[in-house]
This record gives sequence, C-alpha cells and structure tokens, in this order.
Amino acid sequence: MDIPNDKGFPADVVQCDGCGGLGCQTCENKGWLPAGHPRGRTCAYESCGNPIPPGQVAVYCSNDCAFEDA
Repeated sequence: MDIPNDKGFPADVVQCDGCGGLGCQTCENKGWLPAGHPRGRTCAYESCGNPIPPGQVAVYCSNDCAFEDA
C-alpha cells in the first residue's frame, strides 16, 4: 500500500477522505488536500475531529481515540 499516492506533500496537508490517500478526482489523484479542506479526513472518533496526516493508515489520530470509540 502506498499512502498517499503522491509522496511530495507539504507539511500542512490532510489525507483525502474520499479515497483515503489512494488518489481520486477530489484530490486530483494526489491522496492529500490542503489543511482545512472540507473533504479532508479527520479522526473517526466524532468527539475528536483532528486531521489525519497523509501518510497515516489508521482512521484514528491516536490509540486513545480508538479506545474511546470502541
């Protein structure tokens, strides 16, 4: 698995929620979007909402969020 599709991403970006970093029309096949983009992936724990970095495979930003959402 190669996440994100485009490895040349700047520091202030978020993983694309539409494709999970694999590349789609929303992110122009890069796998990432600018920070704050409405289609950027955030932590799956609804009470958290932290952005997920492009290279992260997990859908939670931390083990704590995964535990709280279990």
